[in-house]
Amino acid sequence: MAGPNSILLAAIMTIFTNMEVDVAKVKSRINGVILGYLGCMPADEIIEDALLAAEGDVKRKLRVFLEPTWLIPPSDLDSVPALDEAGTAYELEPGYDYDPSFFEGEKWGLLVTRQNRIIQVTELKFVYPLPLTTVWSIPMEWLRIDNKYGRINLVPSTAAFSAPLSVYIMNVLGGGRTIPQMLHCKYQAGLKDVRKDWPDIISTLYRMAILRILNDNFVPQSASISADGLSQSRSLDLKSYADSIDTTLERIRQELHGVVMGFV
Repeated sequence: MAGPNSILLAAIMTIFTNMEVDVAKVKSRINGVILGYLGCMPADEIIEDALLAAEGDVKRKLRVFLEPTWLIPPSDLDSVPALDEAGTAYELEPGYDYDPSFFEGEKWGLLVTRQNRIIQVTELKFVYPLPLTTVWSIPMEWLRIDNKYGRINLVPSTAAFSAPLSVYIMNVLGGGRTIPQMLHCKYQAGLKDVRKDWPDIISTLYRMAILRILNDNFVPQSASISADGLSQSRSLDLKSYADSIDTTLERIRQELHGVVMGFV
């Protein structure tokens, strides 16, 4: 079993758990017009590669995991072997900086996680760097979570926790300055059931796979055949198809993260 020093940084799975079905659905979308440009039906391996590449592209563009994924802080590396054995998707995530004003004003210990669409949070703690290895665990009852946007507030409840003393000690140890990567949060984020809740993402993945296959085959955008008394031409605007896909992804991204706003 791999130790913490030799552990992988991530174990990302794919939503295409039944690849044969997805390959068949892509083939059903490759109509006669597309076949006319390709010459023949692509091999299953080519379609599989195109689907996996499209999946990675969509994750980056939408900035969200397409399946439930655990985000593991450095202080919880011992849980990774069990995730590996269970075949569960995860990524290692560094801690969050502690700001002296973390509990001041109306912040209520606001923590904005790097990944949104939070499914569950199982641990949030303050870990002071070595050599003190001091740990303060936050009671889960204190957490107020905005799952969609990845915002966590700490609201004291009846659960016991020496928050005032802890804050004082952290301010003393940090000299009133920000302490890097002191907040460690273990949580699960991503889309719970992308096939059921976001079928438009799946449909877009199929379209992206077909467009990638066309691009990989260096299909000419226009061609013409001329002979005595016969003239035939055809054109394929791949850029328009790509723009259509980008428009769909932007709409989905806005539904996931909200409308992008800019101020001048």
